[in-house]
Amino acid sequence: MAEALTDTAGPSVVVDSSVAAKWVFPEHGSRAAAELAERWARTEHVVTVPAHFWAEVANIARHKVSPAAGAPGIRAEVARAKLSILAASDLVTAAPKPTLARALELALELGLTVWDAAYVALAESLATEFWTADRDLAGRARRRFPWVRLLGEDDADH
Repeated sequence: MAEALTDTAGPSVVVDSSVAAKWVFPEHGSRAAAELAERWARTEHVVTVPAHFWAEVANIARHKVSPAAGAPGIRAEVARAKLSILAASDLVTAAPKPTLARALELALELGLTVWDAAYVALAESLATEFWTADRDLAGRARRRFPWVRLLGEDDADH
């Protein structure tokens, strides 16, 4: 896993954990997420994530093992294997300090968590698109940033 903030080899894109989880856990939107990943691979895009992304994805895996009442879960070893697949990918992890203050500023301005605002701040710093499957996050961030994209809605255009 590479560590960087800028100076990437090709065009960049930022994704959040809601998109990346769909690459390894079959769920609604997985096909659209896979098609985007394939398109980015063909065009040599560098997919960049903030450092906290990894904890968010692990938390999604945890909820897949122990889902809400009544829903079937997956085995813990399956969740670990899926996380290993994602960890072995070519995602570039950006250092958090350069965009931390901006993430706080955006969180306050847009009514986001700092976790969500960190994705927006990272994409802004890289002058690139940010992709999410989180409708609320996309709606709040799009008020100010037209380069925020919602999986399943904007992927047909790109």
